[in-house]
Amino acid sequence: MMHRIQEQLLALADTENLGSYSYYAIAKMLGIPNHGSIKFHLDQLISKGLLYRDKKNGAIYKVEPGNKFSGFLSIPIMGEANCGAATMLADDRIKSFLRVSPSVITKSKLDKLYILKAVGNSMNMAKIDGKPINSGDYVLVEKTDQVQNGDYVVSVFDDVANIKRFIVDYDNSRIVLRSESSEFFPPIFIATEDFDSYLVAGKVIKVIPA
Repeated sequence: MMHRIQEQLLALADTENLGSYSYYAIAKMLGIPNHGSIKFHLDQLISKGLLYRDKKNGAIYKVEPGNKFSGFLSIPIMGEANCGAATMLADDRIKSFLRVSPSVITKSKLDKLYILKAVGNSMNMAKIDGKPINSGDYVLVEKTDQVQNGDYVVSVFDDVANIKRFIVDYDNSRIVLRSESSEFFPPIFIATEDFDSYLVAGKVIKVIPA
């Protein structure tokens, strides 16, 4: 017979990544006065194969009954980025995790990857591995500032994050962030004198449809 606290933890794991909360926070959510017991019962569930802890990032997920955990990788979701008017504030805090198959990514790059949720339609005609970016889709981003002309990038300018196509306009010494959409969205121009306040936060390498 399973301990009551373990049953509660499994129920909570249906909707939450338990690794994103402190033991104290979990105890409070479950109405348990002694948060010291949370670690013990989590470890018990992990040892029984009912929960899985990703040692890379600390995420804890529920393993479906009767199925061995299939080795899915946990990628941090860092919030949202605009694929529309550039109004979404940049935020580098982890919101949650998304589990993806190892076949989707190169595991050696795992520590350089994060996910954003796209908001808006300004990239719904883009082709990233043959897929557009529709509002609500997840995009897989590789942390790098080494991007090439024509890459799809996550840009941060004036604390606003957006996803656009990166174009270098050599004739006018500026960067052009271009939309690829079924609607009209004006390009964003980054002049030379503004380069110090402009940041490439990564290159979009895959789209994971919602």
